[in-house]
Amino acid sequence: MSLLDWKGLRDSALKQAMKVLSDPRFTKLMSDPRVMTMVMKTLALRGTVEAVVDDKARAVAERLQLATREEVAGLKGRVRELEALLDKLRKNPSGAR
Repeated sequence: MSLLDWKGLRDSALKQAMKVLSDPRFTKLMSDPRVMTMVMKTLALRGTVEAVVDDKARAVAERLQLATREEVAGLKGRVRELEALLDKLRKNPSGAR
């Protein structure tokens, strides 16, 4: 799927969403406290599920001795620091730091 196809799909979805949001039936539905309570619970549940999945994934990675995203990001940062230091030392071999 090309970038133009994605843009068209996004535009179409946005038009449909705006149509739904402007419908009085939708407005009436969203003004119902029971619906809003359910929406809030759903959003909270999503966050809870994501946290549990992240914790379990982290535990599996640890058990299998795999690097997590956070560890890889930290290592990449450290490698960049060391590369910068190495470049500096190559430019001025007699001066340390």
